[in-house]
Amino acid sequence: MGSWLRSFFTPAVNWVPVQNLQKYGSVLNSFLPGILANEEATKRSLQDDTSQNVEDVQKIIGYHFNDHNLLWQAFTHPSYDRDCISYERLEYVGDSVLNLMITKQQFSKYPNLPPGLLSPLRAANVDTEKLARVAVKHSFHKYLRHGRPILTRRIQSFINVLPEYPLHSHGLINAPKVLADVVESTIGAVFIDSNSSIDTTWEEDKKKMDRGR
Repeated sequence: MGSWLRSFFTPAVNWVPVQNLQKYGSVLNSFLPGILANEEATKRSLQDDTSQNVEDVQKIIGYHFNDHNLLWQAFTHPSYDRDCISYERLEYVGDSVLNLMITKQQFSKYPNLPPGLLSPLRAANVDTEKLARVAVKHSFHKYLRHGRPILTRRIQSFINVLPEYPLHSHGLINAPKVLADVVESTIGAVFIDSNSSIDTTWEEDKKKMDRGR
């Protein structure tokens, strides 16, 4: 997935002990039928997307998916089809993976910086506008599946104003969160598809992050 990740990387607290998961069992089980139905709906919806789109996106990110369902989940907004699996779970994974990769990269690159400086540096590299710029740079928005016309208008407004702020607006423009979401969900998709390989995910993503600066 190449170069899009280097320009971007929180430990969890209050973990629920594994023993306590038993009391959540009945609740989790109640979700399973819906989850399985959504998986089937997602597979069926892929028939609406051409194989050329699949190839185009794989070329953009520089990674060939073993499971194309993961790829299209990463580009499916919750508004697209309530019966399909959206990118939300992959975004959750990608957010964590991205923070880990950036943390690892900065730890090696800046051996003398204290945590008090590394934290804001990491935050600046993964903020919404930064990720949204990466999405636009690599045309992710063109493959985003959603059912809200207002998202298209917001994305286009963001694209139109980018030339005024070549690097970063520092809060002066409103970056659509959906663009940042799809970058994180794509990272999550690669991570899952590559059997949770941090190295594969980083190598595939950092090139686009470089080009997205």
